[in-house]
Order: sequence, then C-alpha cells, then structure tokens
Amino acid sequence: MKGLINSKYDGIDCQFNEHGWFNATLAASKFDKRPIDWLRLDETQNYINALCEQLEISEPKSLIKAKRNNGTWLHPKLAVPFT
Repeated sequence: MKGLINSKYDGIDCQFNEHGWFNATLAASKFDKRPIDWLRLDETQNYINALCEQLEISEPKSLIKAKRNNGTWLHPKLAVPFT
C-alpha cells in the first residue's frame, strides 16, 4: 500500500495510512492476537454500532477493511478501544 506511515509505540510496530486508518493485524501480532477475535466481541459490536450512529454511517463494515496479505485495517476512531 502506498502512503503508509510506519511507527513504533511502546515497542510495538504500528502502521497507518494518510487518513489515520491503522493496521490492526500488525498491532495485534505483538500479542499473538487477531483483530477478528476483538471484532466478534459483543462489547466491540456495541461500540461500533454506537459509533456508526454518531458518525451517521449506515454500514458498520465500512469501519473495517480486511485486505488479503495486507491485514485488517480499522477506522481511526477504533484505535483507542482496540488497544
């Protein structure tokens, strides 16, 4: 992907695009976890639904971009609850 910003935070590799979307697969890999497991939690689904209401987004899936070989990328507003 072009326009990527690579960074490190507290020893964790981070990757963002120019719009603030972040590579959740890369961030979770440090802890041997997968974003899909977090996305399946009821608490996460409730947060995503509330966020969609606030942002007036009709489709929750528009906050998530899963790309084969590039990982799962999440909307910037999901960064804090993901951590």
